[in-house]
Amino acid sequence: PAGRVLPGMKPFRVAMIAACPFPAGRGTPIRIQRIAEALARRGHDVDVITYHLGSRSGPHVYGIHRIANVRTYQNESQGPSLQKLLLLDPLLALKLLRMARVRRYDLIHAHHVEGLLAALPTRYLMRVPVIFDVHTLLESELPYYGLGLPRAVVVTVGRMIDSWLPARADYLIAVSEQIRTALKERSGVTDESISLVPNGVEDEFFERLSNVAPAAQD
Repeated sequence: PAGRVLPGMKPFRVAMIAACPFPAGRGTPIRIQRIAEALARRGHDVDVITYHLGSRSGPHVYGIHRIANVRTYQNESQGPSLQKLLLLDPLLALKLLRMARVRRYDLIHAHHVEGLLAALPTRYLMRVPVIFDVHTLLESELPYYGLGLPRAVVVTVGRMIDSWLPARADYLIAVSEQIRTALKERSGVTDESISLVPNGVEDEFFERLSNVAPAAQD
């Protein structure tokens, strides 16, 4: 399969940046978990660097490394907050930088905008290439979080970030064709520097649901 470590090939050391609770049963954490599992099972050395929050389930085929426990932040809901931006994300950036000095990562796979922001100090200071996994556009996402600002202002700020930030990464992955097209139009991203990798469908999950559903209806 594509990506498998071949005989004589050196495995990659990958830092997977999850600026969210991890593991957790929702979209972004599940995507990160499945990619980390796939890379690790192909022979690569994967560390997921994440918040202090998340399930303590295990064992896992990859490492999980957390920032220090922030007692004043125990919120596992989605969306931005001042404490995340001013405390958790800088702690995540420091955690990655410290680990990169020891682990000597070959690449960083950063998920969502906050993951990329946490990865940039290591990219610039240690010259580690960064892949930016773009799950959504801030122009369309930010207005849903009730930031206390006029919608037009929030949309404009989101569009500005969408136009400037992705180009700071070395390579991009978009989860939808709509996102890939928007990034090419706004950020000057070329076809050679972005791929489309949609979220997969896990057939086994739906098979389990279909087997349970008739019994639940009786």
